[in-house]
Amino acid sequence: MKKIIICSPQLGISPVSNLGGEIYDYQTIKGFTRRGVRVLIYLPKKRIYDKSIKDLSVTYSSMTHIFPPWFFSFICLPYLFKTYKREKFDILRIHSPRFLGIAAMIFHFFYPKVPILSSGVTVDSLGLHYLIERYIFNISSRIIVQSEYMKKLLVKKYHINQIKIAVTYGGVLDSSKNWVSRPKESVCIRNKDKVLLFMGALINRKNPLFALDIFIKVRSKLKNVFLVVIGEGNLKKKMKNKIKAKKMTDRIIFINSAYKEEKAYWFSRMDVFLFPSLNEGFGLVATEAMSFGKVVITSEKAAFKEIIDNGKDGFMLPLSNQKLWIDTTLKILSSSKISERIGRNALSKVKTKFSWERTYNLNKKVIEEMV
Repeated sequence: MKKIIICSPQLGISPVSNLGGEIYDYQTIKGFTRRGVRVLIYLPKKRIYDKSIKDLSVTYSSMTHIFPPWFFSFICLPYLFKTYKREKFDILRIHSPRFLGIAAMIFHFFYPKVPILSSGVTVDSLGLHYLIERYIFNISSRIIVQSEYMKKLLVKKYHINQIKIAVTYGGVLDSSKNWVSRPKESVCIRNKDKVLLFMGALINRKNPLFALDIFIKVRSKLKNVFLVVIGEGNLKKKMKNKIKAKKMTDRIIFINSAYKEEKAYWFSRMDVFLFPSLNEGFGLVATEAMSFGKVVITSEKAAFKEIIDNGKDGFMLPLSNQKLWIDTTLKILSSSKISERIGRNALSKVKTKFSWERTYNLNKKVIEEMV
């Protein structure tokens, strides 16, 4: 049987990325190769990738930084045509129609028989991005999304036939990993101290200022608590100014990024993971936190209903009720019995519902139906 070949231009597939979408792409591509598929990758110059993956062929562009990101469409076009003439790949995979849609549209015009596999992570309801995404999704043979929430959203916003949309979810971290030593940022935290964790881009959609407000109110009632914020973004300065005004700079730890053992350390050390995001295609970081047997509190938005059974293996709370967030956080921090029960249920949930092996099998089934 002929080996399936997928061509997938990417803005990034780093295995140590802090971006859930990039981690999902990395795992998806790794899963394809583990199922006997050859994947051809085109990346911006010097981008990190996992060189241990077999059946992965990476070509770098001449540019290191691509800004604005949609400009990558024009950079990768010559690569697509040249590579197709040489390799005759079976599937063109577009991980982000917003950024690579123009390239896919032009390639499809010349080679309409090459099926397109696209993925939907977020929805852009306005402007040119919306028009490009809608067109690409409608000419795609199949679309992979990470939740039923995203599937329904694509059907509603882009008027796509739901039959061609496949939900594959995502996996979790290996919580058995050990860290070599404590991160230097953790030395001020004592064993008896409690830790709240926020991990994600410090942007409006992720709602980190809400998490900060929860911590400030919790801290006023419980003194031995820290907030660890892992991520970067345009709201960091505003957050730092706010904690400076509250005179709490010694109780909040900012970390730009955390990978592998260091990431595992913070998931293991935390007591509560705060994730008040306004919109998520899935919320991979929530399942990662749950894989360490820890309590996750999310908003009622987006796909979280597919991840958490409220009150059983985590909490989904309305953003309109800040007091409920504060009271729930305090209750968890004050009761090891509640924390341990929720944590056990969370770990059990992710082990059965969210695994990368399951994702690999579902993705392989999708591409086999395309060729």
